Amino acid sequence: MRNFTRFMRDEKNARLDIHCYKLDKKEGEELVKILKNMGFTFSYMRSDSILAFLTGGYSHIKNIMKKLEKHYGFAWTGDPAIIGIREKKGERR
Repeated sequence: MRNFTRFMRDEKNARLDIHCYKLDKKEGEELVKILKNMGFTFSYMRSDSILAFLTGGYSHIKNIMKKLEKHYGFAWTGDPAIIGIREKKGERR
């Protein structure tokens, strides 16, 4: 599974956290290489699990998110904890 777990932003910066689990060895090695090339920092790497984050400008992080969703099958699980984004019911900023 390849999941975005959190996306936070303020006026200038953003942070994207991802969690990948149930990976086979080859898939895990490939994802580590891809994420390192994109500039992610790793909180941990195990044989079948990765937790990583990326910080930077909002537009840069948003573009990375789109690439990961489109080309590598990442998805949101539950509440993505997007901070600073208007919600459908009520508003949060």
